Amino acid sequence: MIKRVAWRLCLALVALSFAGCATSPENTGPLTAHIAVLANGRISLGKSQVDIPHLGAKLKSLGIKPSTAIVVSVPKNVSQSTLAEVAKNLRSAGYQRVAFAKPVEVEASVSQKTTADGDSSTPPSKPAKSGSASPQKPLRSGTL
Repeated sequence: MIKRVAWRLCLALVALSFAGCATSPENTGPLTAHIAVLANGRISLGKSQVDIPHLGAKLKSLGIKPSTAIVVSVPKNVSQSTLAEVAKNLRSAGYQRVAFAKPVEVEASVSQKTTADGDSSTPPSKPAKSGSASPQKPLRSGTL
């Protein structure tokens, strides 16, 4: 009886080693792909550009799987019909996870301090010291 159980256990282990584990992740590629609609109506895919009708085929040729989420960066001046065409092309190519996003815009301003006499120049900086902050120790010769 014990020999049968041991034999079956060995067979099960051999079968699993050849079949592989069902829960092991396979190389699924990127989880998200970022593309951008350009002002001229073309799509930017990293360093390359493609027309909208060829978008799905280009993504597949780059190894982007249909399970990948596609984030489409859309500038302000793009028409709704262009967005609809992009969405239709992606969905017909099998990409169901599509999101449209506005590009991030950053504004920066610099203010100047005004002195009591109305001068808006920046205050002078402290002069730099010549030489190093701490004296260097002489190097020792010999072995460590």
